Amino acid sequence: MPESKKLIKEFKEDNIEFIYISLNDQKENWKKAIESEGIWNSQNYFAENGNVSMVMEHLGIKTIPHHLIYNPNGELVNGFADRPGKGAKEQLRKLIVRK
Repeated sequence: MPESKKLIKEFKEDNIEFIYISLNDQKENWKKAIESEGIWNSQNYFAENGNVSMVMEHLGIKTIPHHLIYNPNGELVNGFADRPGKGAKEQLRKLIVRK
């Protein structure tokens, strides 16, 4: 999460939204994690029965963590994006349309 939080700060002026989906089987653990990781004010979602979730199947997520990049039109542009701190910044910079 530290690298993810760095990206959020770096791209705060850009049209980028960071969304977190948890596959944690315990909802209380998920709530504690988003609080302790300092991402409570981001878009956080809890996938009920995450290991067999239709959402995960539809997105092609087989392992976690998994990173996706969508454009502002909601179209998937990278289904296997790099991790924060491992190339994600460069991938996002290439996709940003500056005004």
